[in-house]
Amino acid sequence: MKRIVLFFATLWLGVMGASAQGYRYDVNNDGSVNISDAIAVVNKILGKKNPGDVGGGEAVDLGLPSGILWSSVNIGASSPEEYGNYYAWGETVTKSNYSQSTYQYYQNGSYVNIGSDISGTQYDVATALWGDDWRMPTKDELQELMDNCTSEWTTVNGVNGRKFTSKTNGKSIFLPAAGYHWYGDLRDGFGYYWSSTQNPDYASGAYGLYFGSGNANWGSYYRYCGFSVRPVRPGKDNSPAEPIDLGLPSGTKWASCNVGATKPQEWGGYYAWGETEVKLIYTENTYKYYQNGKFVSLGSDISGTEYDVAHVKWGGKWVMPTLDDIKELLNNCTSEWTTFNGMTGRKFTGPSGNSIFLPATGARYDSGYIYNPPGFSLYWTSTLDEESSEDAYYLGVDSGISYWYASSQRILGLSVRPVIRK
Repeated sequence: MKRIVLFFATLWLGVMGASAQGYRYDVNNDGSVNISDAIAVVNKILGKKNPGDVGGGEAVDLGLPSGILWSSVNIGASSPEEYGNYYAWGETVTKSNYSQSTYQYYQNGSYVNIGSDISGTQYDVATALWGDDWRMPTKDELQELMDNCTSEWTTVNGVNGRKFTSKTNGKSIFLPAAGYHWYGDLRDGFGYYWSSTQNPDYASGAYGLYFGSGNANWGSYYRYCGFSVRPVRPGKDNSPAEPIDLGLPSGTKWASCNVGATKPQEWGGYYAWGETEVKLIYTENTYKYYQNGKFVSLGSDISGTEYDVAHVKWGGKWVMPTLDDIKELLNNCTSEWTTFNGMTGRKFTGPSGNSIFLPATGARYDSGYIYNPPGFSLYWTSTLDEESSEDAYYLGVDSGISYWYASSQRILGLSVRPVIRK
């Protein structure tokens, strides 16, 4: 006991001494360095929880298409109705004044580019403070929440807010109307929650969820505003695949089999780009996202969204590969056309010596006819062709040409080989 007391006293002196020298040790983000910060550090060392340190709260499965789970509490809160803390977009500490002049990423008269989406990065307050796969929701995930849940303005323990209830399984989360910080004021009565997605048209703006007693929607807001953050995390991993570490520079791991398969040599399912179910006919008329003579925009990249068949079917961290993932695979692996357990295809071997086998599954079009399965195969990426909203990029493998990437109409039924990014 004496050793613990001595350690605590030494730690306290160290914290206060560092504070006097200008270092920041406001561990619990209460705006000052005091005895509670030393207590917080000791509790962490001893494995105890601090007030409000809920480790991410309960992960609530709302039965969403993407499979993501929503936290039951805001960052800085320990119960659903508590407001919690407020953060400027991309910042990971609280402050007393939320203005353009105090915004960390407004420098020399312009806004610093910290990425088009900060979910899971060093600028993500959920990842920085909670870890354990928690992150800020993207704009698409906010839209998914609204599309797949009913919502009502209600009161929980005397606090107004909006309750989102799943249309699938009936589970719900409550988001208190915590308001927002603007300069030195707290403007309450409504709910403002950050997404991780920047507004591509305005460097000063990022998207967030807004709601009041009458509606709920997302909008674009100044990045320096102090909003609430309600984190999300991946759902349960339902995949039959093993993540293969090929030794790629990015640390990305590739699945050992296709979506819809359980073994490397199995073909698995065929999916139109953005769809998550197999079907008999693959044409414009049967394509879910071809409406009124036009292709519906699903975004420039669907990896990790509700349109990502890998993420929807397998959950966890599994997603469709991007075009950059495909390029990395081709640039860093050797390959050979071979036969594996009676199935022809292409084997890619990475710098680590590990390999993946992509069976020659061909492609489905029109009445479901499998076009030339023995000779080649096409695998979707999550990346839209920037020059044509009708097309998306794919990886092609062939017995003679070796491999390539190109784009084709989103209506085709192609294979999908998922990845897990570091």
